[in-house]
Amino acid sequence: MNLPIRKIILLFLLLQSGLWHRGMTQESDSLSNANLIERIMDLTTIEGERFNVSIYPLLDYNERAGFSFGLIAAIVFQETGAQQGSNKYYRPTTLLPSASYSTKNQLLLDADFVMFANSGWMFLARTIYYRFPDTYFGIGGPQEEVSLYTRNQFSMAGGALKPLSDVIYAGAYYDFTTLRNQDIEGESLDETVLGFEGGTVLGLGVETRWDTRDNVLYPEEGRLWRLSARHYFGDFSYNALTLDIRNFWQFKNPENVFGVQLLWEISGENTPYFKLPVLGGKDRLRSIGNPNQYIDRQVWLLQGEYRRHLWQRIGMAVFLGAGNVATHREFPFQEIQWVAGTGLRLRLLPKDPLNFRLDVGWGAAGKHALFFTIGEAF
Repeated sequence: MNLPIRKIILLFLLLQSGLWHRGMTQESDSLSNANLIERIMDLTTIEGERFNVSIYPLLDYNERAGFSFGLIAAIVFQETGAQQGSNKYYRPTTLLPSASYSTKNQLLLDADFVMFANSGWMFLARTIYYRFPDTYFGIGGPQEEVSLYTRNQFSMAGGALKPLSDVIYAGAYYDFTTLRNQDIEGESLDETVLGFEGGTVLGLGVETRWDTRDNVLYPEEGRLWRLSARHYFGDFSYNALTLDIRNFWQFKNPENVFGVQLLWEISGENTPYFKLPVLGGKDRLRSIGNPNQYIDRQVWLLQGEYRRHLWQRIGMAVFLGAGNVATHREFPFQEIQWVAGTGLRLRLLPKDPLNFRLDVGWGAAGKHALFFTIGEAF
């Protein structure tokens, strides 16, 4: 879904207070401004002994969906200090729910849950329900003829991973999607496109992780190497494979972080269009607003990001990336898509490095997109 305009009222207030601070030279003014930011953040934050919650309003507009209004929250569950010290597997459990509704009947519900048990087991679960106007651009890249339609989708994905050591995990993974398309306008999304009316698929498979990151919310050092293989059945039967490699380094001090991600996804011949790997979106090439603009049976991308803490709870990022989509028969390094962009970070909680993320990306052929979400891109 393309998001050309997205604003958060509290984001504007924080940015204004941050710019005001940069223009002041007196110590009393700096302290006053810091207190202002803390007061603003306190209005949206509930701190408890075992969990912290931040809730923010959402305001969005795009031409097809109209104005959208909603809420987005970040809930971080923590163990006590004694438990953290005795548990070598300790990492915070997070729940990130959001909901929005638009003036043109667009409904988006999303809940992302990551749990780390005392025993070291990792449980992943993400549930999504979409009902929104979407665009079919074709397979392989945007075509001259597009189709407009209403997308009704329910998805659940996740898994359970057992620690084989302090940093190596392995376990089962599932991915369920049911989709129904309505009100199709245009001739490109027709019976020649596999899954043009929708369908239901369930993928089961295995996943392994090598994870040495110092923090799963905002890594400053370490690596995450992830390999996932799945077989899908239901209305369509096919296999899929994902390789995701992420490395992070500090420069001089923890306030300067550089991260790199290499991602490769491939799926089989009988993959419906709505389950094909995508190139764009808020976590991939961030100059492609609608991830469905570039879909095909395989996707690769390489992206790097420099992250810098600026002041108080405010940080920034600069990112570059390149990638492409292709069928199995094509060489996927031709007509490469690229992105260059920058973003702002607002730390939600005083004890946990979980950020609101505002990114603006520019790419090939004048592409540009703006994203506002919770958590880092990778």
